[in-house]
Amino acid sequence: MMYDPKTGKGYNAETEKEHFRMKKMGYTHDKPKQVKENYSRLLQYKVTIPEVGETIIYASSPAELRQKMRLLINPRYRGDVDIERVFPGEAAKFYMDKRMKAMRNIPEETDPAADAAKKAEVGQKKQLAQKQVQQKIAAEKKKIALKKQEMQRALQVKITAMKRGAAGGQGPKSATEEFSATGNLEKIKHCAENGCAGAIKFLNGEEFEVTPDVAKNVMSGYKSLGQKQNQAKFSNACHESPDSFNRVLRFCSPEE
Repeated sequence: MMYDPKTGKGYNAETEKEHFRMKKMGYTHDKPKQVKENYSRLLQYKVTIPEVGETIIYASSPAELRQKMRLLINPRYRGDVDIERVFPGEAAKFYMDKRMKAMRNIPEETDPAADAAKKAEVGQKKQLAQKQVQQKIAAEKKKIALKKQEMQRALQVKITAMKRGAAGGQGPKSATEEFSATGNLEKIKHCAENGCAGAIKFLNGEEFEVTPDVAKNVMSGYKSLGQKQNQAKFSNACHESPDSFNRVLRFCSPEE
């Protein structure tokens, strides 16, 4: 008879192998004198059920175990249900092994058919997600193409209008033809009205020293232009570059 050192319960070791196994688990031949009473009197049974796996079920006897299992299955009509009596230490080891497998992320054996179905479902979801992404990309490309076509049509309309205006003797109306009160023409006007010299600066960074006489000639030429559009061109020519300003000076120079 072998005794559990914790519970004091005795177990009969029928074979030498079972005797050594119980001895290795800490069981002794002497019954412990002091036994803690805070333990369960139920026995542990490891039950193996096909397509379910292994589990530990607590019962006071195999008869009670079958009564519990009768709620789910009837082992009398299933010869593949394996029931094995295990000791408390083995039950603890069983749960510890399962816990270690879960912590190490080691999957237990599963049904191949279920695995195949799961993989197929994952593949279908992946294909559906890729299809949705491709549809979104195609929709964005279509939007970009439509936007590009609209911009090309607007540019073509603008070019056509500019060509018609040029054929009719009208210059292009753009932002560069707008007169700026803070440009070079304003400085030239200041020099002409005050009889002083001053420096003007062009878009390329170069500067030009304007004398009072030059300023008066430039303003005289500016006032001789009747149309505002021509005055805007004149103002821009004074601001763009030295070459354009030289053309202004030639235009404003008095005829000899």
